[in-house]
Amino acid sequence: MGLLHWLETGSWSVPDAPETTEQRELQSVVTDLGVAYETKIAEILGLSDSSIPAVYRAVQFIADTLASLHMEQVDERSNVRDLDTPMILLRPDPTETYHETMHKIAMSLLWRGNAYFRVVSRSEASGLPTAIQVLNPDEVAVNWDRQRLFPVYEWRNQTLERNRDIFHIPINLYPGHVEGMSPISAARHLWETMKAEGNMAKTLVADNATPSGLLHSQKPLTRQEAEEVRDIWEGSHKGRKRVGVTSGSVEFKPLQIKPVDAQFVESRNFSIQEVARIFGLPGHFLGVSSGSSMTYSTTERLNRLFVTNTLRPTYLERIEQVFSMLLPPFKVARFNTDELLRADIKSRYEAHHIGIAAGFKTPNEVRKEEGLPPMLGGDELRQPNDESVPVSQESKRA
Repeated sequence: MGLLHWLETGSWSVPDAPETTEQRELQSVVTDLGVAYETKIAEILGLSDSSIPAVYRAVQFIADTLASLHMEQVDERSNVRDLDTPMILLRPDPTETYHETMHKIAMSLLWRGNAYFRVVSRSEASGLPTAIQVLNPDEVAVNWDRQRLFPVYEWRNQTLERNRDIFHIPINLYPGHVEGMSPISAARHLWETMKAEGNMAKTLVADNATPSGLLHSQKPLTRQEAEEVRDIWEGSHKGRKRVGVTSGSVEFKPLQIKPVDAQFVESRNFSIQEVARIFGLPGHFLGVSSGSSMTYSTTERLNRLFVTNTLRPTYLERIEQVFSMLLPPFKVARFNTDELLRADIKSRYEAHHIGIAAGFKTPNEVRKEEGLPPMLGGDELRQPNDESVPVSQESKRA
C-alpha cells in the first residue's frame, strides 16, 4: 500500500495508515545514504584525514568575498541608489552580524547548492519582513506536491510557504528538480582523484616507501650474498652519522626520488587548477602559477574577471533577486561591488576629474565614493570645462 501510494501521489504518508514494511525499508535506505553523504562531506570539509586544502581555500575565498559586499536598495525604475538602506539589508538577522548572515548563505550555496532563510518578523504597517534567519540546508526537506507542480518545504516538522515563510536560493537548478546542485556534488570524481593523490603523498613521504640507496655489485650475487651485504651495511650505518665504507666490487649509490620526475607536483598543480575551474576562480587565487609574471594590472584584471564572470552571475544576482522580494514594490536589492572593481588611485582620481569637469558628477558624489565627508557647496554640478564654477552661478550670469 505504501509503495502504491508513493507511485500515485509521490508521498509515503497515508492518513491513519500503519507504517508498512516497504516504508521502513525505504527509510532505512534513505538513512544509510544520508550517513554516507554526510561522511563524504565531512571528508571534504577537512573533518577527516582526507581533507583537500584547495577546496577549502576556494570556498573560503568566495564566501568571505561575498560576505564583505554590502547590499543597497535601488529604485528599479530610475536605477538610482536610495540614500537610506532598510535594516533588512543592513542587518537581515538582528542576532548576528551582516557578515555572518551572508557568509552562511554563501557557504550553503557552495557546499549544498541551496540556501534557505525563513522570515522571523514582519512590519505591522507594511507586512514586509523585518528580520530573517538562515537555516541549515540539511534541516530543510523539499519535495514536489502531489501534482508535481509546486515545491513543498518542511523545516523541523513545519510546513512553510515558499516566498512568504521560507525563501530558497538554489544554484545549478535543473528542469524537473526542486533543489540545486553544489560544485562539490558536481565534481565528486575530482575529489576522489585528489584524495588518491593525497594518499600517494603519504606513501611516498610519510611512510618513506622509497629506498634510501642502492648497493651495486659489479659481479653477480646470490640471494643470500645480497642479503648479507645489505644487512652488514645497514647494521653499520643505519641511524648513525658515520662515513660509509664498501669493499670489493660493492658500491653504494644514494637514491632521491624527485616529485617532478614522478609527475607528482604536476598532477597536484593540475588538480588545483581543476578546483579553480570548477569554482570559477582564476588559479592565481589558489596559488597556482599561470606561467607568466603577475603585475598589478594583471591582478586587477583577474579580480574584475572573477567579479563579472563568477561572483555576480553565479551568486550575487541570485541572492539579490530573492532579497528583492523582501522590499517594497519597485525597490530591488543590489550588492555594491565598487570596492572589488576599484581601479588604482591614479586612475580613480583621473576618472573623478573627468566626471566633475564634464558636469555629470558633483564633488560630494566623488568625496562619498572615496569615503570623505561632504564639503560646503559640493552638491552642485560644475560648469563643463570649468570645475570652479557651479552650474547655478553660470546660469545667473547668463
